[in-house]
Amino acid sequence: MLKRNKEHFSKQQVTRAIDQAISKARSFIRIPNAAERKRLTNDRILSSLRRLGVATQAEVEALQSQVQKLEGELLSHSKKTTEKAARVRTKTA
Repeated sequence: MLKRNKEHFSKQQVTRAIDQAISKARSFIRIPNAAERKRLTNDRILSSLRRLGVATQAEVEALQSQVQKLEGELLSHSKKTTEKAARVRTKTA
């Protein structure tokens, strides 16, 4: 390996030592690839937006479907009460 007595090392020895150190470091630390980095960034952005109270597209769509369902129920209920009121009026008339 490297001789400790000499002050001057060849470029090949230095490069080899650096490569070995990098490979050892990589064995201890898992470096994410480009796709993982993008996913992690997106996850961080989404979590920050959630903390700020910003809804995602899926949440907005879910809310829209709930509103449509409630509108349908309200319309149905209003028709029933209108029909009951009409029956009451015909009975009393």
